[in-house]
Formats: sequence, structure tokens, C-alpha cells
Amino acid sequence: MNCWIQRHDLSAEDFVISDASDAISKFESFDWLSELEKKKINEDKIETCPPGIGFVSGQGEILHICPQENETNMIHYHYPESSKILWIIPVTSPKTITKNGISKNTVHTFIKLFFEKSYTEIIGTL
Repeated sequence: MNCWIQRHDLSAEDFVISDASDAISKFESFDWLSELEKKKINEDKIETCPPGIGFVSGQGEILHICPQENETNMIHYHYPESSKILWIIPVTSPKTITKNGISKNTVHTFIKLFFEKSYTEIIGTL
């Protein structure tokens, strides 16, 4: 699965993750507190963004996790939603759910669900 780590200065590192445990390990091993501190220091000098890690499925779903200073996380879950116009014409539109205050253990659960392709459960939980 394709993945990226986004730094405070808008730069990113792309890589491929093989499974949920590899993804959780990558999430846990990155120094998020340092990156958050760099964002705070540089906000007035350069354009910054919240640091985070993102996972992209082959079907268009994206799980984007942004650690926060208070040891919680913000999650953005992007997914295609299918519907029908006039009950017959199929259309797909992009949807996003954002949730703040997510604990580290819950992040681990979301990563596992994402790798299991349990997208409906992610939507229902967020």
C-alpha cells in the first residue's frame, strides 16, 4: 500500500507499506513531537502544515493521521461515495470525515481496519 509522511514544511517522503503492523511501526517510530515543534517555530517564517502520515488504498480511500501536541490525533478519512441521480444514474463523489481527539490506541485500530479494507466500519466509527 502506498504511504507518505508529511513534514511541517510541506515536504513528504513516499514509501510502500506491506501490512498494518508495518504501518503502525512507521507511525510510532517517527518523531512527531519534534516535527510539531518545528511547525510552531516556523509558522511565521514559512508556509507550514500539520505533520502527518497517510495511507492510500487502490480504491481511492485515504487514511490521513495528524498527531497533535496533546498526544491525541486528528484523522481525515477520504473516500468515494456512490449514489444515483434520479435513482438510476450511478455517480461517485469524494467525501471526507475529519475527527479530532483520537487516542493512539484508536489510531492503531483505524490503521488495522484500513489494511483489512473495513472501510464501512471506519466510516461508522468516525
